Amino acid sequence: RLQIMEPIHEDAPWTRRVAPGVILTTLGIFCISLGWSSTSSNISADREKELNGALWERLSEPSFLLEYAVKHDKLRSMAKLDSNSSIPFEGPGMEWLNNDTLLDDLFYPLNCDEFDDDTVYPTVNCTVGDKLMCTEHVEVVEAFNESCHSACVGDVTWGVPCGWEAMSELTTTCNGNFSAVFPSESKNNAPKSQYQKAYIEATETWYDPCNVHAFCYSCVESGRVKDSCKAVVTKYKTLYALSEFFTNLDSYWCDSSILAEVENGTYT
Repeated sequence: RLQIMEPIHEDAPWTRRVAPGVILTTLGIFCISLGWSSTSSNISADREKELNGALWERLSEPSFLLEYAVKHDKLRSMAKLDSNSSIPFEGPGMEWLNNDTLLDDLFYPLNCDEFDDDTVYPTVNCTVGDKLMCTEHVEVVEAFNESCHSACVGDVTWGVPCGWEAMSELTTTCNGNFSAVFPSESKNNAPKSQYQKAYIEATETWYDPCNVHAFCYSCVESGRVKDSCKAVVTKYKTLYALSEFFTNLDSYWCDSSILAEVENGTYT
């Protein structure tokens, strides 16, 4: 809104009377300026929407999405963000990121075709990591436990794949109809992977790409990342957001407007 100008006081030494015509002219210029600013804002908004749409489409490519997540994970891991830094989320998953304990994907290039072979993954180390997921996260986060408790029974658990499965079936999960069933097999696309580990200089530790395998297991279909998984990974900017996903399941991801955007491919 345009503000009403206060009257000029004659006793103020720095004031000067202005002819009415000048005021009108000035207001006219100001209005034109406002109109141009509004037009520029619309153009910028349209351009931003276009760029977001292009990025959203590219993130359907598994290798591009993995690169996107890994780059953000690397920045977060190398910098060891403290409480004064900008962090995308907080909660149980953040502890993992800060401790650098399970960042086994911090290397690039990554592609699901190289890490989806069931005869290679999951490894023994993946099984150990999954047990930690069950005890420290599935059992702690109520919605996670409701969906994946059965995946954490016994010596060989599969809590991580279960979490990705629930995420990939977001609508079913939100409706309370998700059933934890271990995926019978992943894609096993060529090339067939040989067992390989990643060395992370920042932690001087070797890691198995267990989480990549679990992600590719459930979230990639016909060479494209499912929209629900894509939405979660891009929001939290990491592959380590299962706890955050379930923590915010009812309050955010199952919100009707958010769910509709994910379902119709307009979530950006």
